[in-house]
Amino acid sequence: IPSDIGESWFSGISDHLEKSEFTLLSCSRLFWKRPDSYTDEDWEYENKNNDWLLHALSQLISVRPSANPLLLIVEYGPDIEATKKLADLLGIKERIRWIPQMPRKNLRWLLTQTDIAVGEFYNGPKMLWGGTGWEALAAGKPLLQGFNFNDREFQEEYSIPPPPILGVRNKKDVFLQLLNMYDKPIERKSIGFSTRNWFENYNGMNLARQWLEFLYESDKTT
Repeated sequence: IPSDIGESWFSGISDHLEKSEFTLLSCSRLFWKRPDSYTDEDWEYENKNNDWLLHALSQLISVRPSANPLLLIVEYGPDIEATKKLADLLGIKERIRWIPQMPRKNLRWLLTQTDIAVGEFYNGPKMLWGGTGWEALAAGKPLLQGFNFNDREFQEEYSIPPPPILGVRNKKDVFLQLLNMYDKPIERKSIGFSTRNWFENYNGMNLARQWLEFLYESDKTT
């Protein structure tokens, strides 16, 4: 357990995680309340739609009353208080633990302890995930993430197949993905395994190998 914040704090979180059968970690910046200064076009590409996750969690608890989910949210972004008020309104605040901002190595440890990593849900087309998303893929965790690519569009754009993420295009998709992952823990683990393989094949060891080959060839020409 990392000790930067305090072993007792992490021990408390570990207890909560152990008592929950379905755990999620959201490290994304909370930004879903539109500021007056944003145009419709600007907001389409900036809105992270974090509120979709809370609504989906509320729906999951409604259709699976025996579920005991736990959502960890990092206190990060301008809409922290709005998110807390929404959780209270939806009656799910007891299912949420707020996480202070902390070094990334600590967040990576938390990521290894949870079932699902949650990114952001942009409306704009062809938008990729951020650093937290890459860390989730590297850790072999299913990534719940906005994914607005059409068939073969990702492959044509980046010359590699898309990762096996839990893609989201709209608010309903978040709930459906959570429900499927809760109902199918074996599939959840399989997706995590495939995610790690994808990362290693296209961004991990394979990418390092390409750089080594490039450096080796450059050295031979000097």
